[in-house]
Formats: sequence, structure tokens, C-alpha cells
Amino acid sequence: MNLKTRLARFVLMLFLGAGMLALLGADGVQPLAPGTKVESTLSSAILILRNLGAGPALRADNTSTGAAVLAYGRSGYGVHGMTDATDKAAVFGVSVSSVGVSGRSDKSDGVLGFTGASGKSGVWGRSTSGVGVTGSSGESDGVVGWTDSAQKSGVYGRSTNGIGVTAASSAGTALYVDGTSTFKRYATFEGGHGDVAENYRAGEPLEAGDVVVISRDGGLALVRSRVANDTAVVGVVAREPSLRLAGGIPDAEGVPLAIAGRVRCKVDAGYGAIAPGDLLTASPSPGYAMKAIPVQVSGVELYRPGSLIGKALEPCDAGLGLIEVLVTLH
Repeated sequence: MNLKTRLARFVLMLFLGAGMLALLGADGVQPLAPGTKVESTLSSAILILRNLGAGPALRADNTSTGAAVLAYGRSGYGVHGMTDATDKAAVFGVSVSSVGVSGRSDKSDGVLGFTGASGKSGVWGRSTSGVGVTGSSGESDGVVGWTDSAQKSGVYGRSTNGIGVTAASSAGTALYVDGTSTFKRYATFEGGHGDVAENYRAGEPLEAGDVVVISRDGGLALVRSRVANDTAVVGVVAREPSLRLAGGIPDAEGVPLAIAGRVRCKVDAGYGAIAPGDLLTASPSPGYAMKAIPVQVSGVELYRPGSLIGKALEPCDAGLGLIEVLVTLH
């Protein structure tokens, strides 16, 4: 090493030493000269700060709109934080009025969390009064979770008192499941009218409450019933079923046929007053049900097999009406 290089290193050491003394001085506010630039080709850190007390090793304040600390890595990390403490974070961000930690990338993930611990999370969010973790996207999925384990979940929600997972949508589908769904306990459907419906195609214009039969033309098409006690009757067109089964027919292309549960049904009491508990069948009035009348066979009253729609839950004393019916096809 020549004399010139040794002298340069000596001056640099004096400069850094003086800077350290200034930083650690009694008043603690004496800055380095503005624009101070230090370059080195060392494989280790150019500047090492170590605080043996309880305070931070480095503190940076910016009273203007710029960043207090700007770190840029051309081929490595922009900021690399490490800690040996079991209860401390390698990187900890605090804000009194905005975001604590913000991550952004124009070509890759904005924030990436990783852990090798089997019982810990790659990313963990906690809030005392708001949302623990929020994901948002203008053109893609807001939150994506996946796993390669056959026994684990891509997304897992748990609550000790409330709801484990909530899905909501103001316009589209709130929850879309591509695959088999398993309910370990039971499922509650609060919306709808209280019935189970299946999509069929309409062979003619239909509306909710219509009593329908399967079209003789095929194609899973429904038409209004027009024959009394028609054994081709398949149910009632639902308005807002609690559970709707597509069966390969999209909602936009089909009508929901109530196959079980409670549904509003058109009835015609001109063929006999209807009381709660009466069995119903197709009437001659297109799309209307009527009270089923049993036939006598060897002194025994029997109903025509395959002609019953369900059981009336409300009365209709005269004329046409719309009543609740418990669909029990048989």
C-alpha cells in the first residue's frame, strides 16, 4: 500500500471518528456536514453504529416532506433488518396518523413475508379496533392465499366469538367456490324465502308463483300447468330461493324451480276453499294450484300419485290468491 493510499485512509478514519463524536456528543444534535458522501469497496459495512444503552443506534429526523431514511440497493435489499430478540420485530414501523409500514413494487410483490417456523405466519396483521389485514386490487384479486399441503387451507379464518370468514359483495358474487365444499357442522342460509330451487329453462314466459310442468318437448324446459291433477307437475317457480342449484344452467338462462321448502304459490280457490294443511295439485287455471280432492278406492281415500305439489300453509277462501306453500312433491 503506497503512502498516498495510507494517508487517504487515515484521513477517512479521522473523519469518521470525528463524525461519531459529533453524533454521540453531549447535546446529541450536531449534524454532519450537509451532502457528506462516503464511498468504499469494503465487503462489510462502511459505518457501524453500536449503542450499548437502551436507545436506538441510529436516529434520523426529517421535518420536511422527504423521507427520514432513504435506502437503495442496486442488487441487494433496500433495507435489511435483523434481530435476535424473540419478542421484537426486525423491522418495526409506527405512524401516528397514517400507515405504519408501506411496501411497493412496480414489477413484483409489494410486501413479502416469510417464516420458517411451523407455528408462525409469513405475514401477521393485528388491530385493536380495525381490520387486522386488508387486501385491495384494482384489476385482480384483493387477497390470495394458497398452500401445497393436503391438510391445510389456502386461507384460514378463525374467531373465538364471532365469524371466522365473511364474504361480501355490493354487486357481484360474494363467495365463489371452485371445488368440493365441506361443512363440518351445519350451514345457515339467512337470505331468500326459505326454499331450495334448481335451475330449469323456460319453455314460455314464466313468473314467480307459477305452478309448472315439465315440457313434453324436452330440453329441461318448464311450462305452466293447464290440466287438473297433472302428473307432469314438477313444482313452483321461486322468487328468491335461499339455495339455488344451477345444475349446468346459469341463472341468467334459467328460472329457479322450488323443489323443497316454503315458496309463494298461485292458487285458485274456485275449485274449493283452501285451508292450512290442505294438499295442493295443479288446477285447470294455467299456472295455478287448487285443493287436491282424494278419490275413493274400495272405500279408502287416495290421492293421485305424482300429482301433489305440496301443502298449504295459508288459507285462500275464494278466488285467486298467492299463498305460502310447503313444497312436498309426491
